[in-house]
Amino acid sequence: MIKSPRKPSLRESIKALDFCDILGKKQTILAGNRIVFLDADYDEDTESPNDHGCGEIRSFNNRHMSFITPEELYEILEETPKRVLPLDYYEHSACRWSLAGEGYQCQWDTSNHAGVYIAPEGEEADEAQARSYCEEYSNWCNGYIYWFGLRGYPVLKDTRGNVITDPAHYQKFGTPDFEDSCGGFDDLEYMQTEVLNFLPKEKAR
Repeated sequence: MIKSPRKPSLRESIKALDFCDILGKKQTILAGNRIVFLDADYDEDTESPNDHGCGEIRSFNNRHMSFITPEELYEILEETPKRVLPLDYYEHSACRWSLAGEGYQCQWDTSNHAGVYIAPEGEEADEAQARSYCEEYSNWCNGYIYWFGLRGYPVLKDTRGNVITDPAHYQKFGTPDFEDSCGGFDDLEYMQTEVLNFLPKEKAR
């Protein structure tokens, strides 16, 4: 007797997804007696990292939202000079902040010493922390911030015994056995890991 191939579990199905490919495309995942609707898209409501109090990037370009005047910078340097590190700025279709001398060095698209990283009050600027912050802030500037929504239901069937896959039907007639959403991710692989963490535990096979 030939055994039918084992169907992947919910966790395996989501782990196999390419989150870069499914951005903006609603996913319907059927696993056993449960159906799951997954949304993954760009998060347009995330605040600037500069508003979080974990340091900030300030630009010398008055066209940027993060513009800092020479007077403001001099005041910080006089009080706590070790809070500040110089930054370069690259822009070509997308933008990228980096520690001075470390990022893309293009004679046309890179502005050297175009801004500064400022550590939180009471702290000295740390290069490793500043590099990480440049990555986070650059992703936010470029709109590379993401969110997901996840809803799981017991499967519903029509009068012929066929599985119903219309999300609107489940929203109207079904009761989710789990439902979560979260945003503000600047890394799709990390977001995928968090989606997996939100899933209910599955029984061992």
